[in-house]
Amino acid sequence: AIPTAITALLIHTLRLWLATNLDGKPMLSGSAGTLFGVPVNVEAGFRWDDNVTRTGGINNKLGDGTYFLSASASRAMSTSEHTRLRFTGTLDAEKFERYEGLDNISAGIGAELNYRADGAFGTPTYGVFTRFNWDEAESQLRKGHRTSTGVNLRLPVSDRIDLFAVLSRNTRHAASSLFDTRHTSFKLNADYQISSRGTLYGGGEHRRGDAVSSGLPLADNAAIAEVFIADDAFGNNRFTGYRYQARTTIWTLGYNLRLGNRDSLD
Repeated sequence: AIPTAITALLIHTLRLWLATNLDGKPMLSGSAGTLFGVPVNVEAGFRWDDNVTRTGGINNKLGDGTYFLSASASRAMSTSEHTRLRFTGTLDAEKFERYEGLDNISAGIGAELNYRADGAFGTPTYGVFTRFNWDEAESQLRKGHRTSTGVNLRLPVSDRIDLFAVLSRNTRHAASSLFDTRHTSFKLNADYQISSRGTLYGGGEHRRGDAVSSGLPLADNAAIAEVFIADDAFGNNRFTGYRYQARTTIWTLGYNLRLGNRDSLD
């Protein structure tokens, strides 16, 4: 039986961020070149999470605010009349206000092959992808790398509604066996364009596989954990990290406000 401390967790996260595309479009006619040969998308913002330990119990749940910055660039090339190959590079960083052991930076590369039967409206685009991320963190236990492979589908239902679905297998190899995890994920996202400047979006994700929680040492948690090790990310709290099998559901609701041709606020 799974102890109450680790079941039916309810975690709330509120995120605010600004996104801009640094494509450096010429401001004047005849201007020489662009700022970047490949457009770069930049996102920066602040997030509040009321349970960064991903566990239950008043004495175990710790909240923290996070400043985050991410940049990504992609380049696509046609491989046939109906297929396209896209390469993507990403750089992500997170800085926590209270628990500096959770600070991290990640660099990633990915490739995705897309297929679309024709250019007609309502025709779905199918994709198969693979991604690799290298992770550095203040916590020695969390350093390592991640891989993700899967398939996806994009479908414009109407001129205002777009659907996006992803099925993926995700693996993490870390310096500690505590964070050597594997899980399967299914995501579904819907965008609804309310106006020319505003888009409402919502999504759901279901994960099945390994999960990690941190909290005070408890015999019940240790009894179901595949691995449990002292966690080095929470200072003097002397928390223990537990890796166990879990089913996780994540819901997301957001609103995107377009500020200009290349900038938006979520």
